[in-house]
Amino acid sequence: MAPIPKRGTVAVTGAAGFLGGWTVRLLLDRGYRVRACVRDVDDPSRTAFLKAMPGYASGRLTLHAADLDRDGCYDEIFRGCHGVAHIAHVSTYEDQAYVARVCDHIIRSVEASGSVTRVVLTSSIAAVISEADIYEVARRPVFYEDRYPDESNPKRTPDRGQGYSMGKLHAERAFADAAESSGRWDAITCCPGDNVGPILSAHQKDMGPWQHNIETMLLGKYLQNGAYRPWMTVDVRDDALAHIGLLESTEVANGERFIAWSTDMRRVEDI
Repeated sequence: MAPIPKRGTVAVTGAAGFLGGWTVRLLLDRGYRVRACVRDVDDPSRTAFLKAMPGYASGRLTLHAADLDRDGCYDEIFRGCHGVAHIAHVSTYEDQAYVARVCDHIIRSVEASGSVTRVVLTSSIAAVISEADIYEVARRPVFYEDRYPDESNPKRTPDRGQGYSMGKLHAERAFADAAESSGRWDAITCCPGDNVGPILSAHQKDMGPWQHNIETMLLGKYLQNGAYRPWMTVDVRDDALAHIGLLESTEVANGERFIAWSTDMRRVEDI
């Protein structure tokens, strides 16, 4: 498929979030028209920073209400768009049937748009190295785009904390399969690591785990979660640029996935 045209129109789901907000801002910097999708356009705590961006007053940036839990919420928004940066999170990853339903209705909106030729899907480091067996990383210490968690492990279930990883992999495959069947658009996956960097709005301090973890460390209140592993950090701005680069690239193919994180590993103890 062709990349999106320069200065074309891009829909960004999850636009009020940490990564989503930076993707909106950097798309505007590159001259694109952006349709920013948020749950509530009338919540200033989450949308004021978007409305303050260059492009909003002129109409190059528009805000659109979209509730992931409502089928068809993107139908009108995607119509006329050239690309979609699908960054939004579902409400829960514990119910895999729900995750599948959300993927299906977003895919239907892409199909119905008649204009979208590329979707860049935000997956995660968890779709590469989320291990139910803590020794698996020791056995397979090289992390690359075609590496997947051990999906045959019987402990790989939502109630064992693997729902997020399972949901991300389901989305990767669902979008790639749908795009292949369509032949009109393609789906490229970006697998970010642990996003760190400057927030654009106060609410984002609590919206991403790594920013919040850094805060609690500074406050002396950090509690290690169950997924003990080194941090594979990425500057959120680089992550956003990776998404934009995948929208623009002439070299990528449907179903390909790309890692976006530093080659340096930072031990939690060192941080």
